[in-house]
Amino acid sequence: MINLKDAYISHIIVHRVGNKIRGEKNFHSNKELKISENDTLASYVINNVKKLNVDNCFYSDGKLQNNSVFSICDEIFEDENFIKASVSLAQQLYQSMRYSSIKGGNFIVAILEHIIFDGKFTKGIGLFKIDDFDIFYRVVEGKSSIGIVEEEGFGYKSPNEQCLILNLDFKGGYHVLMPEKSVQTQKTYWNDDFLSIRPRDDDYNRTRTFISSIQDFVEKDLGKHIALDKVEKLSIINDTINYFENHDSFSLNTFKDSVMANSTYHEMFEEYLESNSTEIMESNGESFVISKAAVKSVGKKFKRVVKLDKNFHVYIHADRSLFEKGIDENGRKYYKLFYDHEE
Repeated sequence: MINLKDAYISHIIVHRVGNKIRGEKNFHSNKELKISENDTLASYVINNVKKLNVDNCFYSDGKLQNNSVFSICDEIFEDENFIKASVSLAQQLYQSMRYSSIKGGNFIVAILEHIIFDGKFTKGIGLFKIDDFDIFYRVVEGKSSIGIVEEEGFGYKSPNEQCLILNLDFKGGYHVLMPEKSVQTQKTYWNDDFLSIRPRDDDYNRTRTFISSIQDFVEKDLGKHIALDKVEKLSIINDTINYFENHDSFSLNTFKDSVMANSTYHEMFEEYLESNSTEIMESNGESFVISKAAVKSVGKKFKRVVKLDKNFHVYIHADRSLFEKGIDENGRKYYKLFYDHEE
């Protein structure tokens, strides 16, 4: 989806953003960083941008221009005063931190050039908030001794919050790339209060949302009503991933016949769809083109392993019929595995 091979940073600045509920103040820098003197920082920014794979867009209840961050980004893309615009973004973030539990931190604004997104050259605005700092030690040499000074900094861990706004599809609210983690944890103050973004209505998000809904169904709905072991849960998820990997387009009916063929699963899945119809079906519809990139991305986060005490790890890549679970005469639990070839 995104290619950063030739990308570079043309402008970068860092501000300090406090929490207004705690009475903390902001510190706005009036000078850009010289990126030639901060090559490590450039690598930090670009390496973290590589992790952004969930495509969103800005939105507003009225006109898009009413979305403050959208409007400020528009000014930056139109080559308005970068430092002034970055301060406006810092102030907007400050106003969005409405809970005392939210930490203040460093706020980096950067412009990245020569990005390729879906085959198109463009530039982007990277926003990064860092409030979880590392402790490191600096060695200080004196006239007759060496001391160690403890300091705080960042660089080892990923930013606590981040996004990349691409200068594409102005009328559709731009492309706002986010990490998968942020979507799962639903960082309200960053996603909703600060950025005001929502998933784009495209095949990537339809695919990602539906596969994620199956995990939700297996863990929260099916698991509450049926005593499923780990292998049975993984089997349903594996069948789901296999369906999406082996089909170019999604059809709800064929999916139910293929993955939810078990009559009990089928009935409970129908109930799940009915109770979650607004969230799932209106977002996805009953058919859509499958995004292989989304399948690959979502598939990585599913743990397909059953851990048995501290002795065995069983990786599940096949259907449930190749596993048999039981208890022997001594009360010990066991799994019986059926296979054709040993490697």
